[in-house]
Amino acid sequence: MPPPSSAPPSAAAPSPSPDPDPPAGAATPAAAGSSAPARPSATARRSSSPPSTLHSYPMLGGRVALDVRATEARLVSAVPEAGWSMQVWHGDQWLQVNFSKDDRVSTLMVSWNGTAPNVQTFVVGN
Repeated sequence: MPPPSSAPPSAAAPSPSPDPDPPAGAATPAAAGSSAPARPSATARRSSSPPSTLHSYPMLGGRVALDVRATEARLVSAVPEAGWSMQVWHGDQWLQVNFSKDDRVSTLMVSWNGTAPNVQTFVVGN
């Protein structure tokens, strides 16, 4: 009967295996202390990059998502609604997305020629 009880202690042996992790953690607190500043420095690197905000523009015929920064904008996605087609044009400091169906064209234009991005939307047609 002691052998069956020794089987549960072997089941308890897997739980002591997490105990070796705390000793490793005990060995790593000094390393964790040094790695903890490394993580904030990585965060500091991220915060040193220009802030970015995601903007979604629901439009007639689809939806456009832009990543708008202080000095530029980037197209994240442009998704047409069913039955609508989509066209995208872009240059160094501008981009345009059109959704079209029949005689209607829904347009998003954004430019940032030396300025903060300026987004305009309009619809042409009936």
